Amino acid sequence: SREQTSMELEELTASIILLKETLKEPLDSKVRKRVNGSITQLGKLAAADPFVKAISGSLVHKTCKDGFPTVAQLKDSFDLVQEASRREYFVPDVENAWFLSGALGRSIGFVRSQFSASFKVPLEDGKSAEDVLARMAKHLADGHLEKAVSESKLITGRAAIPMKDWLADANARLVADQATKALYAHGSILNLKQSPR
Repeated sequence: SREQTSMELEELTASIILLKETLKEPLDSKVRKRVNGSITQLGKLAAADPFVKAISGSLVHKTCKDGFPTVAQLKDSFDLVQEASRREYFVPDVENAWFLSGALGRSIGFVRSQFSASFKVPLEDGKSAEDVLARMAKHLADGHLEKAVSESKLITGRAAIPMKDWLADANARLVADQATKALYAHGSILNLKQSPR
């Protein structure tokens, strides 16, 4: 493969920085369009090697589909997800009681969740959905999305169902962050190779 010129590397570096900054903005249709444009442009630059093209190609696919919500947006939307998971957690799980399935069971779950105060201080080693949800909320409040997503793996059964879409968005955010870090590091290495010795 050919060596990139310093001008091409400057353009690549600027595009990577622009993408990184754009991904910090709250997601809406205008931001999604700008992110898409940045990623597409990044893959088309003359300095884009196979590594850059592979990462930008995978990001374009995800951005076109759903986009990447910010950590703040994920934190805000988690409040609704947490409450829905709590309600599902309290739905009676009785296999032979067909009359508790459906609306009646969900009504019971809702009532039980209203009378059970959610934990403000999560138990460090608690395994219940309540404990895990509380720890996830704390991680999000502290800005630790990766820890919150990791905790979510402990939630199983009915309580995990309302989290499915939120987790898909959170994982997409983590992938975007890791991809931009990899692009940034790669761009730095290319620039170091180009700099005079």
